[in-house]
This record gives sequence, C-alpha cells and structure tokens, in this order.
Amino acid sequence: MRLLLILFLGIMQQAVWAQKVGVYAKIDTNQILIGDQISFTLTCIQDSKLKVQFPHINDTIIKGVEIVEAKDADTTNKEAEQFTVHKTYTITSFDSGAYMLPVGPFIVDNDTILGKSIFLSVNTMPIDTAQASIKPIKLPYEQPLTFEDIWIWVAIGILWIAIIVGLYIYQKRLNKRLSQKDRKPNIPSEPAHVTALKALDSLKNKQLWQSEKHKEYYSQLTEILRLYLELRYSINALEKTTDEIIDELYAQNVTESGIVLELKQILTTADLVKFAKQKPVAEENVNNLDLAYKIIDKTKYIQQESNTNTETGKA
Repeated sequence: MRLLLILFLGIMQQAVWAQKVGVYAKIDTNQILIGDQISFTLTCIQDSKLKVQFPHINDTIIKGVEIVEAKDADTTNKEAEQFTVHKTYTITSFDSGAYMLPVGPFIVDNDTILGKSIFLSVNTMPIDTAQASIKPIKLPYEQPLTFEDIWIWVAIGILWIAIIVGLYIYQKRLNKRLSQKDRKPNIPSEPAHVTALKALDSLKNKQLWQSEKHKEYYSQLTEILRLYLELRYSINALEKTTDEIIDELYAQNVTESGIVLELKQILTTADLVKFAKQKPVAEENVNNLDLAYKIIDKTKYIQQESNTNTETGKA
C-alpha cells in the first residue's frame, strides 16, 4: 500500500513538472553523409521560478555522433513568467548507421526530465557501379623545391668552386715562380748584336713583304728587335707592349741619337699591320729594316774595345 502511494506521488510530480517545463530537440535533417555537419538544438520552455540544468555533453552525444562545436545558451523572454532557452551544437558522424539522439536528461530541482529522442541516419557516399572502375594508386605528391630548400647546397657548391679555382691559380703561379727560379741563365755564345744582325740578314733574304706577307715580315722584324733588347738591356721585351718597352728604355737612359723614337716607329707600324689597320708601301718596309740595322749598330755593346785599350796600355 505504501509502495503504491510512492508511485502515485512520483507520477503526479512528473505531471506537475510537465506542466511547468517542456523540453524538445530538433536537427537540420534526419539524413546525412559521413562527415557532414548539421545543427542539433535543445530547447527548454520553463517556468521562471524553476531552475533547470541542461544536459552535460562533452565531445559526443552518443557513441558515433561527435560534437564539433557547442554554442552558448540563448534565452528569450527572460523577464516573463515562462521563458525559452536554446542551446545549439554542431554535430557530425564518421560511422554510417542509424542513431537515436537522446534529448536530456534535464535536471529540474533534483529531478530529471527526458524529451523525445530524434532519429538520425548517417549514410556513405553512394557508388555508381555502372561507371566505377579500379584505378591505379596515385603516387605521393612531390612539393616543388624552393630556393629556401637548396640555398645551403648552392652556397656550398660556390664555395667549393672558389676554393678549387683559388688553388689552381695559386699552383699555377707557384709553378711559374719555381720554373723561373730554377731556369738557368741562357748565356749566348756570341754578342747580342751579332745574333740580331744575322737574324736581320736572314729576314732580308726571305723577301716576305715582297710576297705580300706583311704580317709575317713585321712579326719577325719586331721579334728580332725585342730579343735583342732583352739580351742587351735585360728587358722582358717579348712580353711587354710597345709603350712599356719605350718607357723601360727611357728609364735606362737609352737616348742615343733618337734611337727610342726610331724603335717606336717600327713597333707601332708592326702593331698596325698586325691588326690589319695599315698596309705599308715598299719604301716604308725597306726603311724600317734599315732602321732596325741602325738601332742595333748604335746600341751594340763591344767588349773588345776595352780589351784592346788594356793591351795598348800594357804595351
């Protein structure tokens, strides 16, 4: 009898709460595809004198249905005797199947109220079997390289190239220096002017300019003079320009009867012929050869004279 009384009072209390509190839920649609997101809204219409607590939902409503976002509760007509509270969740599911989403429990003064559950169907993407075909597995997408990815390797490569070039230049200069150091002085068997005059005689007999071989003629003529200057004045004439040779002669005070100007005339003419800027006439060719004889004759170093004078003094 006592048990029946308790059950009766509980049913009556639920009926009273039902009159003062109403709870329900709604969703955007009852069918979604896997991964789709929809809104799930809980609504509570309650008496202003009652204290109603919404369900405590963490990250899932039920197993298989997840909460993506939970918005703050929104209250309307809060100053009226009855007002409405909405709380909206963004939900999704990655498991296909049918779900009954519970509405509640809402807690009202240490009691609970449940609303009517909502059905949700989660479907997979339909496959068109008529057009479906097995396709090969795609290779992983390779992101193109950027300068930030390779700049360190570029810098290392440039550094290595610079080191190799530097070592090559250093070794080349070192070898040249050693070869010059180890080179034995070439002691001529006869005086420089004798060698030069013989070479001029040989050039004259070749008659190169008479055969229109002007470049070859002036090339050999200047080489004879340059080699003579090297032996006579220790000038590196074979590797110097015309102006450098002239400056070197002035520096050594070689001023015999305008000899430097005559030498410059021959060397300048040879430069013009070499670059095809001038074709000397026959008279000029003969004159330049005569000047070469004259230059060597005026600047020759004759040691015999000093020896002769010494012998005369002894006598």
